[in-house]
Amino acid sequence: MVQVKRKKRNWVRTIMFYLLLPPIVWVVAFIMWFYWYDLARLFSKADERPNPTAKIEAGSEKRERPKAASTNRSQEKILDEERKKLENILRQRQ
Repeated sequence: MVQVKRKKRNWVRTIMFYLLLPPIVWVVAFIMWFYWYDLARLFSKADERPNPTAKIEAGSEKRERPKAASTNRSQEKILDEERKKLENILRQRQ
C-alpha cells in the first residue's frame, strides 16, 4: 500500500490563529459599527439621496421680519433689566 504523507501542523501557529482571529473580527466589527453612516454614504449613490429643498411662500418674508424684530427687542429689554438687577446687586455688596 502507498502511504500518503500528511503535512504536519504547527501547533503554535494553530493556537495563535484561534486566539487572534476573534479579537480581530471584533475590532473590524466595532469600526464598521462606529463609522456605519460614513461607510454607507461612501457606497450609496448621489441620486438616491434626497436633496433638501426650502419651500418659501409668497409674502412669508414680510410676516417673519416683524416677529424677528419684536423678539430681538424683547430680548434686549430682558438683557437691560438683567443688567440693572446685576448693577443693583453689585452696589449693595459695596
